[in-house]
Amino acid sequence: MGEKAAGLLAKAKASVFQGPNKFALGEATTYRLPATAYVEEEGHFTNFEGKVQGYKKALAEIGDARPDHEIFLLLGKALKGAAKEAVA
Repeated sequence: MGEKAAGLLAKAKASVFQGPNKFALGEATTYRLPATAYVEEEGHFTNFEGKVQGYKKALAEIGDARPDHEIFLLLGKALKGAAKEAVA
């Protein structure tokens, strides 16, 4: 991480990093949401010929890592619950 990025990040009240590798950026953030890497997921993709192809995960998730869609679903539920509490 460059000096400019580190300086800007230090000015933030809080920061969130979401990704499979933390590197220096992940170490400098307030919160880290560990995500799975593509080899820890299964799904589908469409190739250049328009053919849908499936793939299986090659490795088990490491630690608390979760797929991106699951992280965002849980985050949305938490924010929705916090919004309901703020209104009540």
